[in-house]
Amino acid sequence: MSLDSMKEIFDLMAEKGKPFWEVVLEDDMETRQVTRNQSMAKMLTTWQAMVDAADSYTGQKRSVSGLVGGDGMKMRQYCIRGEAMSGGYVSEVIAEALSMADRIAVLDKGNVVQLGTPRQLYRRPVNEFIAGFLGDANFIRGKVVSFENGIAEVACSCGILHASAFGKLAPGTEVTLMMRPEHIRFEKSSAGMEELRCVLKGGSYLGDRTEWQFFSVNDAVTVFEVDPPHREPGSEWTLYVDPSKVIVLND
Repeated sequence: MSLDSMKEIFDLMAEKGKPFWEVVLEDDMETRQVTRNQSMAKMLTTWQAMVDAADSYTGQKRSVSGLVGGDGMKMRQYCIRGEAMSGGYVSEVIAEALSMADRIAVLDKGNVVQLGTPRQLYRRPVNEFIAGFLGDANFIRGKVVSFENGIAEVACSCGILHASAFGKLAPGTEVTLMMRPEHIRFEKSSAGMEELRCVLKGGSYLGDRTEWQFFSVNDAVTVFEVDPPHREPGSEWTLYVDPSKVIVLND
């Protein structure tokens, strides 16, 4: 095939407004000078090989191609059910990648946006795309009040917060802060924790945890809590977060 990279495929998808498989199919037809049916037959043969490989390709193994072990089985299950490979499938693959990989590269439209260990990508994503792609995250808008030694003091709708930044920020700069739902607490567990003043909108019981939804002016805040007591929607709360868990995202 003449397509040399995933970026080239993504660029053609955007240019032609066609899905991934159609771009690959058309390129194969042109490169091998075959009919559409012949190219489709080759594609189906390749797909069947992937399905057959699932019997011996398990979550305990890594492939030389870099795919996460167990993908073959997941693809077969989703194919049988006739479901698109998105949503739950993507979440499962991400979870496996985080648990098995030594280093992970996150791509957006064919370009590598960030490369690092699973912990680095989850704890210190460089932008909103990666933060949301790798898990649940809260995004709070604010304005820089001061900046010193890599720490930005930011005025938000929920109060004044301090956050780690990837580069120098001038006072008055509008920024987006990121913090994970599991890092926000209902009680202050250490002297250095900072306050977020919010109003409880409601909660969703998910068995292993409850996901609470708060809001503060235009910002939504989600908090994960295990075995929580009853909390009344509409009540005002002061939540707490360790400033080391709050980061300033790049644009």
